[in-house]
Amino acid sequence: MGHFRNISPDERQRLDQFRSERLWKEWLSTLHPNTKKSYESALFNLLGRLKVTPSDIVRLAGSPETQKDLSKQVKIVFAQLAQQYSYSARNIMLASFKNFLALNEIALPLTGFKIKLERKVKPLFTWEDAERTISKAAIEYQPIYRFMLWSAFDIERFVQLNRDSDRLSDIKRQLDDERREWIRIDVPKGRKSSPPFYSLVPREVAQLLPVLDQQGKPITSKNSIHYHWVNALKRAGFTFKHFGPHNLRSAWTGEATRRKLEPVVREHQMGHMVDGENYQRMQQDERWVTDEFRKAWATDQTATTHDLKERDGRIERLELENKEQKARLDRIEALSVKGLLVTAANTKPPSRKRRKNA
Repeated sequence: MGHFRNISPDERQRLDQFRSERLWKEWLSTLHPNTKKSYESALFNLLGRLKVTPSDIVRLAGSPETQKDLSKQVKIVFAQLAQQYSYSARNIMLASFKNFLALNEIALPLTGFKIKLERKVKPLFTWEDAERTISKAAIEYQPIYRFMLWSAFDIERFVQLNRDSDRLSDIKRQLDDERREWIRIDVPKGRKSSPPFYSLVPREVAQLLPVLDQQGKPITSKNSIHYHWVNALKRAGFTFKHFGPHNLRSAWTGEATRRKLEPVVREHQMGHMVDGENYQRMQQDERWVTDEFRKAWATDQTATTHDLKERDGRIERLELENKEQKARLDRIEALSVKGLLVTAANTKPPSRKRRKNA
């Protein structure tokens, strides 16, 4: 509700009048510092819509003759506010109003009144939306968002990894193995006693680490990562303010679901708790987890130079064996034909007499 930013001269004059009243001063003195500004702004807004002062409210709410009309007006105002203010903002306004009345020992009946939570459907942030936004980000920050998209990391986890020399060394060791198409990113034990887990990312994504700034130092500023993401969103044409970097996790979940990745593997990648049996399975059987990723993203295990040489050698040996087999068959066939010819030559035709008697 603004906390009195950019209010008009008339509103400023009315606020000064409120602050000069004894009832308003007493009420403000009872509020906690963390809620004082929001409560004062909320109640000032509400009383302005009711066109009353703090003294008027105490008088109208405290009189049985005027309570009913005031209650009705309060309900009407809150119905109108539903079109302009969020559920949370309206609740703060109502709480400040009740708090003010309670201090003055007034109970205003609001029969049947309740602020309803109207759930709005949050727009979906898809994998394609994420890719488009990443392409609009500053060049040096694009690797960060691309890694976060594939790993389902939030900013905190990325920053921790980007400056963790031990884990970065482990990733480099895995990359040295040309046969590994999916690279394991270990995540240590986190908050709320969550057990350690790991994420799998494609080889080319792991190769983006560590992400360095223009001075060659790892990028570790969470504010900078968030700032550049917001700018990228604007360039990509998104106006929904709640599409933060955290929504890259939602984009990954949606894509993994669409590709039918095993649900328990999907939850594990997100760092969510899974049942003990499946947790142990994924910790002990990384090959199974990798196979699930490979099936979902339809990737084949990469062949190394050594693998290709072995494959070529097998092909050459098979071709040679085929040639030798064909040569043997040709010799056998030649011998068979020759034998038939010799047999035919040595066979005498029957005499005419014998043919006649036959």
